[in-house]
Amino acid sequence: MSGAAARASRTHATIAVIPARGASKRIPNKNRRPLAGKPLLLWTTEVARRARSLDHIVVSTDDPSIAALAREGGVEVPFLRPADLASDTSRMVDVIRHAVDRLEESGMSVEAVVTLQPTSPLRTADDIDQAVALFKKNPTCAVVSVSPVVPPPEWWIRIEDGIAVPISGQWPTSRSQDLPATYAPNGAIFVTPMRLLERGDLIGDNPRAFVMPRERSIDIDEESDWRLAEALLADVAR
Repeated sequence: MSGAAARASRTHATIAVIPARGASKRIPNKNRRPLAGKPLLLWTTEVARRARSLDHIVVSTDDPSIAALAREGGVEVPFLRPADLASDTSRMVDVIRHAVDRLEESGMSVEAVVTLQPTSPLRTADDIDQAVALFKKNPTCAVVSVSPVVPPPEWWIRIEDGIAVPISGQWPTSRSQDLPATYAPNGAIFVTPMRLLERGDLIGDNPRAFVMPRERSIDIDEESDWRLAEALLADVAR
């Protein structure tokens, strides 16, 4: 039995699901578009393949051309996602649950699911392995990757009739560097135990936080994010 086949046959497997639907409005053909010379999707598939903590990796897509790209990159696409799970209103947890259900129908026993969105191309294999290791310390709780928030929420404002109004209700008197460190989910890694997924939840009430630096936490949602990711990847390549 090959190493890949042996990993896939393990009971209580840790699997990765890479969700990559075909339609994308803000950045057309986003998952197939070259980022720093490589299709966006492949930045995630290649990192997932290098991660030691993953027993199995699949791409969930509704698009045959994305499926072909993933297979060329060495990642399985054992099914195409149905159209009702590929719309703008589809919930991510339903997409992941569909993928896990299909894998379990083939005989795999899944312990945890690692969701890796292609829009986070700067995460590393070590990031994935560390997040899974954190999960295994307490496998009843999910793990979510986060990164520092700058400026901190105490400095956030809303605009009412052209007036800057502090979210907190008052302007802070402390310097931003003197305020407590705050973080936000960066979308790069979610590790979910099956007990949560089965009740329709990816994160749960008390997820563990896996902290990633801001330079690896770009979540590509619009063209400015794309340009920033390309610049950061160019720096890494130098």
